[in-house]
Amino acid sequence: MTPLPQEAVAGTQQRRVPTRERLSLNLMIANSTESEIVLAAGTYREHIVLDRPVTLVAAGEPGSVRILAARGPALVVRSTATVRGIVLESEDPTWPAVFVESGSPVFEQCEVRGARAEAAGSATPVFRRCTFSTSAHAGIYVRERGGARIERCAFNGIRGHAIVVAGTARLEMHESRVEASEGAGLRLLDEARADVLSSTFSACQGPGVTVANAASARLLGCRVVGGAAEGVRIDGSSPLRSAAAADPAEPTPGQILNALGSGPLAGLHGVVIEDCDIVGVALEGVVVGAGQVRLDRSRLTGGRRAGVLAGGTAKVEIRECAIAGAAAAGVLARGTAKVRAESTDITGCGPYGISAIEHADVEVADSRVTDSALVSAHLTGHATIRAVRSTLRDSRGHGVHARGHAIAELTGCRIEACARDGVRVEGAADAVLRDSEVTGCRIGIVLATRHHPVVRGCRVRHARRMGIVVGTGGMPVIGDCEVERTGDGGIYLDHGSAAHIEDCRVRDVAGGGIVVGAGANPTVRRATVTGSGDAGLYFHDSAAGVFEDCEITVRPGGSAVRMGVGATPELRDLRETAEAAAASAPVEDERPLIEDERSLIEDERPPVEDERPPVEDERPMIEDERPMVESV
Repeated sequence: MTPLPQEAVAGTQQRRVPTRERLSLNLMIANSTESEIVLAAGTYREHIVLDRPVTLVAAGEPGSVRILAARGPALVVRSTATVRGIVLESEDPTWPAVFVESGSPVFEQCEVRGARAEAAGSATPVFRRCTFSTSAHAGIYVRERGGARIERCAFNGIRGHAIVVAGTARLEMHESRVEASEGAGLRLLDEARADVLSSTFSACQGPGVTVANAASARLLGCRVVGGAAEGVRIDGSSPLRSAAAADPAEPTPGQILNALGSGPLAGLHGVVIEDCDIVGVALEGVVVGAGQVRLDRSRLTGGRRAGVLAGGTAKVEIRECAIAGAAAAGVLARGTAKVRAESTDITGCGPYGISAIEHADVEVADSRVTDSALVSAHLTGHATIRAVRSTLRDSRGHGVHARGHAIAELTGCRIEACARDGVRVEGAADAVLRDSEVTGCRIGIVLATRHHPVVRGCRVRHARRMGIVVGTGGMPVIGDCEVERTGDGGIYLDHGSAAHIEDCRVRDVAGGGIVVGAGANPTVRRATVTGSGDAGLYFHDSAAGVFEDCEITVRPGGSAVRMGVGATPELRDLRETAEAAAASAPVEDERPLIEDERSLIEDERPPVEDERPPVEDERPMIEDERPMVESV
């Protein structure tokens, strides 16, 4: 063999390999002492092994050199080598095209085709401005205890998951792009950890990102666009770090970028999705079947199912997010999932803004739910919703609808401009409403349950019909509430109910102030009625009850009290005040004040015929499947 010329380039011994030496390339690399080997343009059909710190570079433009293996890896690396501008390809997809056994090699402007790049053991390769295309099973597979760093890379048309990380391996992915993979864009298994920064996953047939087992991930400034499945799917994760246990020196993205070579990404716990956009996916924006997830300052737009679906034993925190246009619900919680949403906007979702079913537990604070297709907040089963300082408005149905054995707790909330009832509690459901306002709805509050809901410090205004309605047999406690400017009566107590009402004020209503249905037996203390269009107290036939220390201000021509046939209320210390003339004496009047009183209680058509969620997913919430890529 003719000796090849050697020259020093920037202090590095360089060897150029001309075309005629292609067939001896692997042997030459093994025996050479040069630190840089430059390959002439063309195709090299060999299995290359780099087991020392050497740089392998294409002489021409990136992609002008192609290393092709018919079977087995095209390149095996066991060192801290550098490979630049070379196409690495295998014709047998059961083998990796690139296999990194050990060391921390750097791949720059390379292209991997036909098969995956794989890192095993403690290897920690870096891929910088590389392209992965048409690879079978995976684009990159990182397993065991090593890691990989991916910077400004592109994955196109991968015939499987684009990136798979398993074992205790770790991944750092920065400003990269995954397009049209047949599986997930990124799949994390076992105890893998990944920090993904400013990257895009688009048109994937599987989820953009999927996390399982006890893996951890942070997505920061990422986009998931389109695709045939979920945006992000979590079937298990490590626990989130609680605020109390958080290290005050939480690592920055830059610190995490430099952590791969020194140890595990200890700053990652659970799954954190921060400042991300998830747009137009076919299923849910984020689905959590198990594990713990936090969404911060992210935007979920236009999913064909729920914006966020939490099921199983999932724990989900949503902070300062915007969820818009989800076809089924903005947030849907089921199973025993726990969801907390804080300072979040949910708009234009349907049929529900928030839906909690089965035994789910949902907390909402300082948030807005607007323009829901049917119900702003829907509860059934044994679910619970606790809302604080939140606004629910412009729903085409109810503001809050609790059915089954669900419990709704609202404190300091505002419910307005709902086409139907502001709050509706029925069946065996229960509710606690404190210091909240309901305005501009058909009926302000409907308590059609035999439980003991509590309504305190609330204000109902501008209802098109009644302000507050207590259903048949209801026994709520209503205290320190105001009802004003309604299109019908103020408070209606249906037959057989036994409400306990104290310190409430009714004024400027079109009908009766407090209307007592047949057989109702309420206890009313210190109530005031001012400016009612009909009687301040109206008793239907056979109505009863105790009214103590109440005050009625009567309009001219009106009356303080109207009695139906057989009504026997006990009126103690009743005070009557006339606005311009003396009040009329109580009279019997067989004419019902409300022509169709049943329609106040009965919901013409329940939004949901049964307790199934609006979207059924036949797949198990937690899939027990092995990684698509098996160890070679």
